[in-house]
Amino acid sequence: MGNQAWRIVGRDDSTGDDVTMTIEATTQESAVRRAGRRGVRVMQVAPIVDSVDEPHDDVGGGYVHPPRYAQPSVVHHHHHDSGVSGGVAALLSLLIPGVGQMVNGKVGAGIVWLIGTFIGYLLFIVPGLILHIICIVDAANSSPQRRQY
Repeated sequence: MGNQAWRIVGRDDSTGDDVTMTIEATTQESAVRRAGRRGVRVMQVAPIVDSVDEPHDDVGGGYVHPPRYAQPSVVHHHHHDSGVSGGVAALLSLLIPGVGQMVNGKVGAGIVWLIGTFIGYLLFIVPGLILHIICIVDAANSSPQRRQY
């Protein structure tokens, strides 16, 4: 089976710029893999369809048409949240209340837990300890792996 030209539309991972490129590959999947190895996150891929019924430059001085593209197909990426596991979040909140929530993207909740637990410890040791334990449990449950989509 011969190579097919594929039009790749994506984003350069290092610069964040939009990229359009042509890659020769036998299958759509191999074209996407090649683009990935070049640091491009593929958003669309389409085979380039040659126009055989139109004159080309190599048939005696004709004109060259830009290539036509088939209907692009969207490439779905599975994005992972940048948070940490529940155990790590709980450990962080054990050391400093609210940090587990903060590393899982809930900065506001983390600040509230930090201030609330600190005030609880200032008032009496028992309210602070209770708030601290609740904070740890909340941090463990706020990890991306535990959230339902």
